[in-house]
Amino acid sequence: MDSTRKKYIDPPCENTCGFRETVFRGNDLTDKFGIWLFNETHKGYTAIAHNMKGYDGYFLLEYLLANSIIPKVIYAGSKIMYLHVHRGSNIRVLDSLNFLPMKLAALPKAFGLEELKKGYFPHFFNTRANANYVGPYPAAHFYGYDMMCARDRQDFLAWYDEKRERDEIFDFAKEILEYCHSDVDILRQACLKFREILMNITGKEEVVFDEDLPEKKLVGGVDPFQHITIAGVCMQVFKSKFLQEEWRVKVRGEEGIPSMGYGPFLGQYSTESIQWLSWVQEDHYRKTNHRLYIQHALNEGELNLPGTRYTLDGYCAETNTAYEFHGCYWHGCPICFPIQRRQLKHARTERSMDELLALTIKKRRYIESLGMNYVCMWEHDFQTLMTRNPEAATFVRSLDLQERLNPRDSFFGGRTNAVKLHYQAKEGEKIHYLDFCSLYPSVNKYARYPVKEPKIITRDFTDISEYFGLAKIKILPPRKLYHPVLPQKINGKLTFSLCRTCAEKQQQEPCQCSDENRAITGVFCTPEIEKALECGYQILKIYEVYHWDETSQYDVERGSGGIFGEYINLFLKIKQEASGWPAWVHTVDDAASYLEEYALREGIQLDRENITKNPALRSIAQLLLNSFWGKFGQRHNMSQTSFFHDREADRFFQLLSDPAKDVKNFHIASSEVIQVEWQQKGMTTRENYQTNVFIASFTTCWARVKLYEVLQMLGERVLYFDTDSVIFVSRSGDVEPETGSFLGQLTSELEPSEYITEFVSGGPKNYAYRTSRGKEVCKIRGFSLNYMNSQKLNFPAMLELVTGPRHGEENEPTESNIVTVNPHKIVRHKQNQKIYTRSEEKAYKIVYEKRVIQQDTWNTLPYGY
Repeated sequence: MDSTRKKYIDPPCENTCGFRETVFRGNDLTDKFGIWLFNETHKGYTAIAHNMKGYDGYFLLEYLLANSIIPKVIYAGSKIMYLHVHRGSNIRVLDSLNFLPMKLAALPKAFGLEELKKGYFPHFFNTRANANYVGPYPAAHFYGYDMMCARDRQDFLAWYDEKRERDEIFDFAKEILEYCHSDVDILRQACLKFREILMNITGKEEVVFDEDLPEKKLVGGVDPFQHITIAGVCMQVFKSKFLQEEWRVKVRGEEGIPSMGYGPFLGQYSTESIQWLSWVQEDHYRKTNHRLYIQHALNEGELNLPGTRYTLDGYCAETNTAYEFHGCYWHGCPICFPIQRRQLKHARTERSMDELLALTIKKRRYIESLGMNYVCMWEHDFQTLMTRNPEAATFVRSLDLQERLNPRDSFFGGRTNAVKLHYQAKEGEKIHYLDFCSLYPSVNKYARYPVKEPKIITRDFTDISEYFGLAKIKILPPRKLYHPVLPQKINGKLTFSLCRTCAEKQQQEPCQCSDENRAITGVFCTPEIEKALECGYQILKIYEVYHWDETSQYDVERGSGGIFGEYINLFLKIKQEASGWPAWVHTVDDAASYLEEYALREGIQLDRENITKNPALRSIAQLLLNSFWGKFGQRHNMSQTSFFHDREADRFFQLLSDPAKDVKNFHIASSEVIQVEWQQKGMTTRENYQTNVFIASFTTCWARVKLYEVLQMLGERVLYFDTDSVIFVSRSGDVEPETGSFLGQLTSELEPSEYITEFVSGGPKNYAYRTSRGKEVCKIRGFSLNYMNSQKLNFPAMLELVTGPRHGEENEPTESNIVTVNPHKIVRHKQNQKIYTRSEEKAYKIVYEKRVIQQDTWNTLPYGY
């Protein structure tokens, strides 16, 4: 390389990055590799491994801690999402699976690397005793062929039989080197292809001058491996390429979106302050038989002190008394936060506890200078009052007051359930399986979203139809609605019921509950509330509303607009062009008709010369469409893991004593390193201004509404539905959902003219069916349906389990299950950074809790029907 111009004098070897490979051999591979990777030679490097989080990362972390090198680690459960070694090296370790969520064997096809193919290797033959083996190919079971899916197993056996028939010799040392070389080559080429394509899509060519010589360079491209996940990449692409300057405040906000809602930050009341003020009035009445009137946020609004920014939580004109409720964290309580008061800063205001208390005292002195009486209540004192004064606690419970609206409470996932556990098509019936084409991208493109900041409304409500946003309400579901509308999180599960109490108790008998016990209290997006009202729900009370005057939506007529329209259109165009011409296009006229129809439907003009099958480009476009919106809904207060060397005892004890941190656990990681797992406490969580829970809530809301409209049309013909799909019975003359191949339209999951003849399900995310062509399909979340497991878990087995007797001779419920065995389950031990292999048994059984199964039928009804 010419060091003066940083250019190759001779090009690097073909199909390499310009460097030479290094091969590590022996029983101390982790140490050898760790010494090689984590040194000054690789300063600033990024290393990438496929499934690093579940496997390789543990060996690297073990090496680092054994050598007293303290990394930054981001966990997701027990999986290592990210490793970063600072200490003068700045070496990052990423997992390519976080960007390319597919098996390593699938990468060559996805990226059009036809010359590459992942081979087979007998992993269970890999022992020290066999390190120098040369002889016939090892027996098939050493390849774990029963752990492959049926198709892969068939391909393997064809390959294996050919090797055996030819009496080929297996040289272990040679084969393992070739296998490892192939894996690394596949990963390297796929990652480089992914990076190159994405940077070409998001960057642009500009002429730059290098020593007065013009040279074209790609600038402004988004490098995916500067991020940790594909969701982060999508967000960076959107922010850098599509989020116009005038939209930045509207979508993200100069000060971000408060994760716990705007109420506390806009000087609004707290629920506890209203409870306290209500008790002050009630207590005075009980003692004097005279009721005080205290002005507060829920009657006339908080009193503003003229000429200042001060407002009073409560004010009684009759006695000229100011009432102030002090949230301990918001006012720097010296009792609840007695130590590190200068260091501990409020997550939102960035003021220390000492500063907050000083401001509280300053306000009190000003109020008293006006000649007002001053009464205050600290949050911890109020909680003590509720514990020690039964009369006060009983009175407060009788108030129909709710906690302030928390926007995250409006963020629900997709609805998934089986509503008929078994159905066999009768004469004249067909069972269809329809799936939305890219449901979430279609919502991102076409749906209406809130922008900028909302108005917070806590009293004097108008009709709900006049609001667009979020509303915290108490709402009464109707009876006899086969598909309830509004979601609830009950016992940790997303449930759609007509009676809250029956759902909580999983009541199997007909509902006898009162309207009060049936009513649901929650935070919902207004479009879903309006759909509920259309279906017979009744609003009993509105507690709080976030209303947006300013919204954004894609204009179909103009083919523009919306927050995400340009982002979706770019990658949709790339995906469509890279898919090639549809099968029905044979002539020039067909091609012209296709281009015209697509432009009319999607507002996208496809380039004729770009329409050619390109698996790599299509895969990336699909990834960036489907992985986009989730980052907006990311939780803030994630569990953290920190490592401390024995020389850092002061930092360790500082963390233990930090009043803003909740230490969950700590372990001895090595002879010199301790590992601590901790989390920020409640309101002390720092805001993440890269998220926007309103966007996430509206995305999932609109998706549920879109699915509900299909369920509403089909009624009791529905057998099963998932977030973006539905399985239903069709008869001649029935109303059918419209199908098509465009964004957001329904399309069949089956082959042309194929339909399902029999369907069975054990509940959400586990179902099986048989088609008119005799094909059997079985899907069960949490179970790997490899060849071995599929011999036990299949359509006939699930059918027998579901339709078998529910009660024994004594009318006791029967409990049948199917046990699968994984003899080589990889288990991660987070506390000591070890990987183990053990045998694991998993039992599949029918657990159906989201609706009520009807006796002697396989139909179900919602709780409270």
